[in-house]
Amino acid sequence: MAGLPFAPYEGQEPYIFVSYAHKNKVYPIIGRLDEMGYRLWYDKGIPPSAEWMGTIIEHLEKASYVLFFVSPEAIASDYVFTEVSIACDPHSRIPVCPIYLEEIKLTPRFKGCIYILQAVHKYVFDVEKDFYEELKRGLLDNGIQPASKTVAVESTPVIKVGSIYYFGPREMMKWRVLDVDTTNNRALLLSEDIVEIRPYNGWRDKVTWETCTLRKYLKGEFLRNFSEKDQARIVPMHNENPDNTWGTFFGQPFNMSGGKPTDDYIFLLSVFEVLKYFPGLKLHINADGDEWYYEADERLESKFSNDGYWWWLRSPGFTQSFATYVYYGGDVNLYGGDVDLEGGVRPALWLKI
Repeated sequence: MAGLPFAPYEGQEPYIFVSYAHKNKVYPIIGRLDEMGYRLWYDKGIPPSAEWMGTIIEHLEKASYVLFFVSPEAIASDYVFTEVSIACDPHSRIPVCPIYLEEIKLTPRFKGCIYILQAVHKYVFDVEKDFYEELKRGLLDNGIQPASKTVAVESTPVIKVGSIYYFGPREMMKWRVLDVDTTNNRALLLSEDIVEIRPYNGWRDKVTWETCTLRKYLKGEFLRNFSEKDQARIVPMHNENPDNTWGTFFGQPFNMSGGKPTDDYIFLLSVFEVLKYFPGLKLHINADGDEWYYEADERLESKFSNDGYWWWLRSPGFTQSFATYVYYGGDVNLYGGDVDLEGGVRPALWLKI
């Protein structure tokens, strides 16, 4: 089950069937429900040799409840329509809870199934906790309760380099494990996706990581999105901020100051850390012998809202008003871009394990 939030439930106890479109990011939501103790089955539990639709119908008919994630992609899916139709059939009468991921007008074929059902409109909740409380109330009203958790369920999941780990706010953010320090019981996490678009600094000026507005945002407003329990697991780090000596211009190193060391809870990767945790990147040398970037590597590609986008590093660029970044295709631009450009943010942090 590599890359999945949890193994789909297989057993004789009551469980929830999850109906969704694969393009929608529902894994963080059902991953949180799994952590809360609910038993769920979704279509990643189908063995490779099994008959796909038959296995889905079999698990649907045995389910006690259905969570239907409503989105444009879901209502356009014949497979999702089949699942919801079976659940709503008078012979089945499996309770269905629609969860609207966004405001949407139902197509006629779905109106007959779910129009009158009590629903949860996720997109109206500004606070993540309120959404899950509303969902829990709906489940409880239908007799669906989480299973009692044992100590084994509460124990910390195994974390290894390269694996995906779900932690924090925003529907349980998805992180990539870059390093595991067993001596100090901590792991370095990098957000798998770009979480938002922001400038490195709010205005074009000579700045370092220490003084930029993006650092101020990450250590303030962004950090406060995490619960007190989650904040307690984030390890404060004394980060060195190396000068940019990787790039050259007319054969001369940039030698741009990275600024003073900083004490950070949440930060951006430096060029030094990218080279350390993504070994084997190839330095591009142009006809003049200048070295401005490391060539594209798919390991560094990232997305924002399902589209490829570039993202900031904390190291300085060619001048003190430039910051380095990773371009769409995964190449590391040592020359950098103006600090007031709207770039992607991929936060990193060390987590207690």
